[in-house]
Amino acid sequence: MTSLTALTHAAAPAAPAFNSNFYITAATAIPTLFVALAVQGNGYENLLKASARLSQRGEGNRHGWAIAIAGSSALIGIAIAILFFAILGEILAVYALYQQQAESGTEVYVLVGTVAFVLATAAGPAITFARFYYRAFIRRPMPASAKDNPIND
Repeated sequence: MTSLTALTHAAAPAAPAFNSNFYITAATAIPTLFVALAVQGNGYENLLKASARLSQRGEGNRHGWAIAIAGSSALIGIAIAILFFAILGEILAVYALYQQQAESGTEVYVLVGTVAFVLATAAGPAITFARFYYRAFIRRPMPASAKDNPIND
């Protein structure tokens, strides 16, 4: 081997180590989160129903139809993205474990799929909390005795 060939081989960056723990965790977490999403109720179904309601609301409204259709499309896009990235993330995680190596970009897709499912699973309880908080503290009328209190001004 000539000195130029040796320098070329020495300068080549080493391939990053395969992080099997990341893929094992993702391959376990995504189906677990899917089960949690299915068990926690109808959060995903509510997302689809909200999209349909927005779409129907825009049909008879001349001025607000564009906003309603855009909102409906955004909700459908979110629903599709949740499914797409979660399924893709799971398949890529299992395939990377099978191959004991990952192509470039695989780690990002698996991470996005896992995060998408975490957000989808957390959205149901977050919406429930927001509704409760709104009903209990924001929409609740102020008692008459508190209206006269100068501290509330």
